Amino acid sequence: MDYVSPRELVADLIEVARKKADLGTADLLIRGALAGALLGIATSFAFVAVSQGLPPLVGAAIFPVGFVMLVLLGLELATGNFAILPVGVLAGKVQTTELIRNWMLVYAGNLIGSLLYAMLFYLSLTNSGHSDGGTLAELFRQAAQKKTIGFMALGTSALALPSFAPCFATGWSL
Repeated sequence: MDYVSPRELVADLIEVARKKADLGTADLLIRGALAGALLGIATSFAFVAVSQGLPPLVGAAIFPVGFVMLVLLGLELATGNFAILPVGVLAGKVQTTELIRNWMLVYAGNLIGSLLYAMLFYLSLTNSGHSDGGTLAELFRQAAQKKTIGFMALGTSALALPSFAPCFATGWSL
């Protein structure tokens, strides 16, 4: 394997930013929606492992598989584009309007895909609302409550923190 210099790495990153900026609206929305749904699936698999009595480390090992699949399938995730496209803007290869357009469409796609998956998962887990979802649903409820209570304790200062910050500030885990 050949050594890749930092200059070559940045040049490749700028080229990727340019390609992402050139994607059409439909491509960004579809790739974004699929990425949001795929991360929802990865999260569900991690929770399923824990709900079956496996150590949380097993769930933590399962979840990143979703990110690997995103990369292999060439899908669009907002957080990745938040990191890559500004490099293209700084290099003068991507316009600020293209960056904003990309971010908005990919974020919207991620949100649409994740909400659609969440709805389908809820319907399947609860038998269309006719059951409480059992142990797996209880794990999801506990995680949601911990996140909500953590942010409530921080008040408006939570808006300036990454989503994992309340875990460290209040002493509970993700």
